[in-house]
Amino acid sequence: MPPKVRVSKGTSRSKVQTASKGSKKTVATPESLIEQGNVALSRLEPELAVKFFSAALKLSPTDTNIMDALADVHIQVGDSDSALELLSQSTQLAPSENSVKWLYLAQLREGDEALLCYRTGIRLLEETEAAAGDRGDPQSADSTKKQISRAYCSIAELFLTDLCYDDGAENSCEAAVQDSLRFDAGNLETYQTLASLRLSQCRGQEASEVILRVVHQVLEVRERLHRRTLAADLTAQDGAETELDVPTVEASTATVKLCLECVPFNTQLAQAAVALTNNLLAEDDEVIELWYLLGLASQQLPDPDLVGAVDALEMAKELLEQIREQIRLEGGGVDSSSSNSSSSNSDAGGHSQGGLAPDK
Repeated sequence: MPPKVRVSKGTSRSKVQTASKGSKKTVATPESLIEQGNVALSRLEPELAVKFFSAALKLSPTDTNIMDALADVHIQVGDSDSALELLSQSTQLAPSENSVKWLYLAQLREGDEALLCYRTGIRLLEETEAAAGDRGDPQSADSTKKQISRAYCSIAELFLTDLCYDDGAENSCEAAVQDSLRFDAGNLETYQTLASLRLSQCRGQEASEVILRVVHQVLEVRERLHRRTLAADLTAQDGAETELDVPTVEASTATVKLCLECVPFNTQLAQAAVALTNNLLAEDDEVIELWYLLGLASQQLPDPDLVGAVDALEMAKELLEQIREQIRLEGGGVDSSSSNSSSSNSDAGGHSQGGLAPDK
């Protein structure tokens, strides 16, 4: 859901009345408030954008465009409850407008409710794709296909997690994976989900083959991104990397975890995990989980790098201690037992707890 929002026809007619005709006080309209909200977003101030969009919604309480934009910003600031309320209201008022809001709503719901939202969003996206094809807009149609593919991938993940005990969950997951690849054969996250499915099916060798292809492609794309970014810096050009479909850090971290799970079936995956983790750390070296994963991967190399493993784990510990100290200085409390539990659960495994499908 794009952060920019358009105002529905007629919205600008709603305004705050001035005290008198001669007053020079600026008139607040939904349009002006939305514009200020978009400026706040461009300045990376989502909390301020929430205030502007909320004020705009008060002036035009049935405008679903404003609801959708405000919900998106609530998600950015971590207020999922407010986002859920807004999206639920928006889908009731305008169920056929803005298909993407159904996908956002699905991420905020669970189980069968999430599945229904994904399927509704997919149906609307398929209509959008057909319309783009009819008007001869292949670029728009291709972009919509990628959205549909990601939605089907999320459905597959649902059947690996929330709906894993449903009758026919395995077949439903397999079907969703194939549907995802039908709309976008190059969707790396779908292949990750396929690898996770194969692990759940105790087909580890097949899983290792799938994730080996994925990690090589992820590394290639991310390395190309780094080269292009460097070239852009040297030539003072912006946007050199925009043509690349770069996996998110979260998706790439999930790739590392799957690599480590599949090491017993292919030892090359430990080396691939080390390479990808180092690549991610070159982008941000203050992520505790990445240092922890690097420590695990270094131990699983064909020729274990125990020194490197210790260094990585020590770095993870140091960063964690820094956070604990910061919390202490800010007057909070830290439960050491919960911290230890959290660390111990951050390993590469996970299928015993419902699989390694990436977060929705």
